[in-house]
Amino acid sequence: MADLDSSFREYYPPTDEQRKMAMTKGLISLDTNVLLDAYRFNPQAREELFDALEKLGDRLWISHQVALEFHKNRVNVIAGQASAYTDAIKTLGDLRKIFDNDVRPDLSKLASMVALTADEKREIVEPILSSITATVEAISKLQRQHGVSLDIVATDPVLKRLEKLLTGKVGNKLSPEEEEKVRAEADRRANKKIPPGYADKEKTDPAGDYLLWHQTLKEANCRKVPILIVTRDVKEDWFRREKGRTISARPELVREAKEETGCDLILMDTQSFLFNARYYLNAEVSDEFLSQVEKLPTMGEVSGPEEVLLATISKATQQTIIRACEDALMRRRVALNSNIGRIEELRMIEADPLIADHEKARIAMEIEVYGREQDEIRYELGALQAVKVQLGSGIANNANSVTYTRDLLNRIFEILDSFRMEMPVGLSAILRRA
Repeated sequence: MADLDSSFREYYPPTDEQRKMAMTKGLISLDTNVLLDAYRFNPQAREELFDALEKLGDRLWISHQVALEFHKNRVNVIAGQASAYTDAIKTLGDLRKIFDNDVRPDLSKLASMVALTADEKREIVEPILSSITATVEAISKLQRQHGVSLDIVATDPVLKRLEKLLTGKVGNKLSPEEEEKVRAEADRRANKKIPPGYADKEKTDPAGDYLLWHQTLKEANCRKVPILIVTRDVKEDWFRREKGRTISARPELVREAKEETGCDLILMDTQSFLFNARYYLNAEVSDEFLSQVEKLPTMGEVSGPEEVLLATISKATQQTIIRACEDALMRRRVALNSNIGRIEELRMIEADPLIADHEKARIAMEIEVYGREQDEIRYELGALQAVKVQLGSGIANNANSVTYTRDLLNRIFEILDSFRMEMPVGLSAILRRA
């Protein structure tokens, strides 16, 4: 007779032991966004990413599809990073023009009317000009340190590092006949909403995710080791999400991987992978780097027909929600650190050779409970950060109000409710309409 968990293992989050096996013994298959993010990090963070990937040795692998997508998108990502700096400097230049055209004449008028000396006039004008100049210089310095611009495309040091890292670790291209069959299967699955890839129907290559999946299973079938896919794509056709929270890989994918290869499957976002690389592989991953990864915009949060414009909310209300999210983030990080400390403490007790077997079994069960709680806290952190990032983008763009989507409104409601936050004035009615 079957057990409740063993017969339905795909519905359970991965255990600590499964996570450890995947990180230390498994095939690590990277999605394209993980490689492209190397251009988004500053040099120190980039080195930490490469250090973590180097720890994987021959277990690191990318599909031919990922390699193809990387090369197709590399220059666009470099250009996007460069334009972010250029746009910021241009805005400061525009600010200087506003000062010269609108502010300086009024200051000159003031100087004449109250008979300011030349030194007094300089004391008013120079701090404004020097602050703009200093900010432009600081941004230019950061751009040089970042080392990513269209000037590097031909000699690209990031590409050279990735080439060395991935030598002999790229999957073979499918034959034309096999690719035709795989693309037909991708289309069939997309029409029936069978994961993964059905959420990419509007993309230039809607079969991309399924090609990654097919090629990864093919490689895992040869190696017969656990499968760990690392991605920043948290769309519903990869991850099981309940009420705005990411729980684990879709059960259908876990089951398919087991049936096709006999191996366990785990999906991790980039931050979770780096955290686990630090824990299981002793990778040099700093808290600052983890914080940078957390700030990257989450892919696939709102897409397709769910992106229905619903309501606008004032900047003041935005900021209230962000403050609530920041407070909850801080509390959950404290809880996560406490949880990690307790697990480490239990592992030390468990390692004591004088501990009786029944006591070791009890400790192992307690560690598993804490491990699942740790997963839940990480999912909560991800949900909170996603809301914070999306709200913050409106403030960064100096919007007096933000147009909310139904999906984002629902997520805000769930966050506020699950953390028992006080509902900002004016938001309740809008959420009820949602």
